[in-house]
Amino acid sequence: MKRARNTLRYLLAGMLILALLCGTCLGEGAARGRIAVSNAFPESGDSFVGEWIEPVGCHCDLFIEPAGSAYDVFIYWSSGIYEHYEWHMTATYNPDGETLVSTDCYCLDVTTDESGEEYGLVVYTDGYASFSYSYDTIRWYDGQEDAGADIVFVRQ
Repeated sequence: MKRARNTLRYLLAGMLILALLCGTCLGEGAARGRIAVSNAFPESGDSFVGEWIEPVGCHCDLFIEPAGSAYDVFIYWSSGIYEHYEWHMTATYNPDGETLVSTDCYCLDVTTDESGEEYGLVVYTDGYASFSYSYDTIRWYDGQEDAGADIVFVRQ
């Protein structure tokens, strides 16, 4: 009986640790097993607006804000302690494909030196991308480097 109680304690402790780790990436609601699901498909580009994370590796964040009749899109991809990539673009909503589309994407490789100074190296300025929305997730299609392959973002 004592052995069964100890096994149960270890099992519960492991589940608690797993829940805390998942909560770090997915937010408080996900740690409790609740993720809000709204419309399956966007009714407008405003469905894309917000802060999004890539929950598997927690290394890529997506920010979409309204900018007049378009949307400012910013992607931050951490590739290490002293380096990250940034994509900046303006996108418009395409109601036919229910996507956000951009043709003015530029990418920076940003490194930080020992003193904390950041330096950005322009990787390209002629990128294009699209974003599809479905069941409160966003997929990123990067037409320049295919950097968004297999990445699914969820709301933060």
